[in-house]
Amino acid sequence: MEAKYQRVLVSSLQGYSLYLAKLPQDQLKMVYDINKKLVSSKKFWKYSKHTIPMKAPELLADETAHVCVSVFNNLDEPDPTVLPTVWDAALHVLTTVQDCWSHVSAEKLVLPKLWNILRQGGQGNAATIFPNLMPLLSKIPVTVRGDTASFYTKFFSNMRQ
Repeated sequence: MEAKYQRVLVSSLQGYSLYLAKLPQDQLKMVYDINKKLVSSKKFWKYSKHTIPMKAPELLADETAHVCVSVFNNLDEPDPTVLPTVWDAALHVLTTVQDCWSHVSAEKLVLPKLWNILRQGGQGNAATIFPNLMPLLSKIPVTVRGDTASFYTKFFSNMRQ
């Protein structure tokens, strides 16, 4: 029964993703309120490990806190099939959400997960994670990383362990 529920849920989210991808921008604007109501729902955010609509970011404008926390909370996702999507989403959030670092605690959420990933050699997913490290590092502001020398020393120390 659980497997059936998951299949229905995944199909529904894929259908919603297809709907957002195929609907022309002018028609998407006409049904903006309906979609906004859906993405503002607390139930919607329970499924945050699933795909995030990238075609209509304006729907998520008021939900940036949820988006940032959901994405960075899953940065160390162990499932290799989900991991590329999580890292793509993380980089997408860093480039599109202007104040993303105000919604997440780098010291409590992001950096501990990053250090753990580095210590574990990419958790068996180095081919997915390591090409994304430089773009990720380039998006961490000085205010978040603090002393640059100490930050990079810690970064490379965790990579060597």
